[in-house]
Amino acid sequence: MKQKWMVLAENLECDRRQEVCQDEIDEALLNEIRQIKASIQTIREILFFEGVKVTDDYVEMMRQTRFSKDETSLYPRVRYNKDRGTVSFYWERIEKHIHELRSDAVIQSAKGRGHSYLGYVKGFTVGAKRKVKVVLTSKHVRINKKSKSIPSTAFDREPDWVRIAGAIVEKRLCRLRKENDALASLSRRLYFLDELLKSRIEND
Repeated sequence: MKQKWMVLAENLECDRRQEVCQDEIDEALLNEIRQIKASIQTIREILFFEGVKVTDDYVEMMRQTRFSKDETSLYPRVRYNKDRGTVSFYWERIEKHIHELRSDAVIQSAKGRGHSYLGYVKGFTVGAKRKVKVVLTSKHVRINKKSKSIPSTAFDREPDWVRIAGAIVEKRLCRLRKENDALASLSRRLYFLDELLKSRIEND
């Protein structure tokens, strides 16, 4: 079935076309743009969901191997920025910084985002323990701007399960990054079109 605008564009509809005012045309255009924007946002949310789903098994394995010889500091991050309505897919490496607790010590957090907790390490004498502050920070793994993937060397010196599972997860995250970038490009073009229309309407 033909849309209203295609019907009115037919040669026999000349008189009906003249009955359509410019305000009606403008409102129809802006309404379509609003709908496309909503669809773009929905697609972003779907990509976010898929990214979380893709990393679920890896994250669960991280929990199971914590404090074991197969523990890893490399983990995938899927983030949704509520303020901007954008999504990102990347990897971070956790770094531990241990600070001695002394009455006169001033503890400064290392650079980077993270949190801290109190823990114990072996003391200088047998059976002794020292209370320390452990500061956890994280560092992003560089993403190649052209390939949209992280270096394969990021998985070097990692436990076997990380090298295998990480490669699988990264392949899927790389695909999601490319899809997200394509969506962002579409969103920018749509924004440009929206601004052109609004500027024309204001100046008419």
